[in-house]
Amino acid sequence: MSAHRTLTNGLIVAAAGALLAMLVFFLSRDVTVGYAPPATAYQPTPSAGPYEQAIQKRAQIGLRTDLDWVIEVENDPAAIRVWWGMALTKDEAAVLEQRGAALEKALMRVIPLLEEVPGFGGVYLRYSPSDALVVVDGGSNGRIAAALTGVDVPVVIQQGRYSLAQLSELTYAISVEIDSLRASEGIQIVTVGPDIVNNRVEVGVYQLNESQARRLKARYGEMIHVVPEVAPFHPLIEAKSD
Repeated sequence: MSAHRTLTNGLIVAAAGALLAMLVFFLSRDVTVGYAPPATAYQPTPSAGPYEQAIQKRAQIGLRTDLDWVIEVENDPAAIRVWWGMALTKDEAAVLEQRGAALEKALMRVIPLLEEVPGFGGVYLRYSPSDALVVVDGGSNGRIAAALTGVDVPVVIQQGRYSLAQLSELTYAISVEIDSLRASEGIQIVTVGPDIVNNRVEVGVYQLNESQARRLKARYGEMIHVVPEVAPFHPLIEAKSD
């Protein structure tokens, strides 16, 4: 499952809470901010057992991941327990707080410059090899680069094919067909939304098979990226509908 899942009615960022807490401000905005996994893909540790999840989350945000260290921190009564369940040392928590503050400052500088630029494809946070904002250019014809000229924050421009407006439009088109696709095609879509990192609309399907993936591609085109879901509903969607 990708680390930057986005739902139809807004933004759900899956990443480290301390680094991404500042994104709460953007949950009600039209601008989508995503999260990029490390440049080096995380490799599961067969012997990690109950510490596997903590190791994976640490890898996502650039913290130390060797098993002996993770076991020590997870079992340290003085460790700080963050809301997503992972343990941190006081020093690690302080570093994450500093990184989060720096990224928040950068976001607040960059977003107002870009949200009205035609061809803006969204922004995502990159933590490897260094913390940076990555701005996706979905066909701005140089307008994004011009808007960022002189901005003294760590920004990288990534070329894409689609603007955030295009991704959002297709997200809506798919979302209104979810019930009919389930009834007529047996395709159970659980999540759908802009995948900023890959510049596509990510469609999460429960019990996905190759035939369903082909039919969705034929119906919606190359702008979508179809991924499997492990549950027939998304708990965050259910919570929001209560």
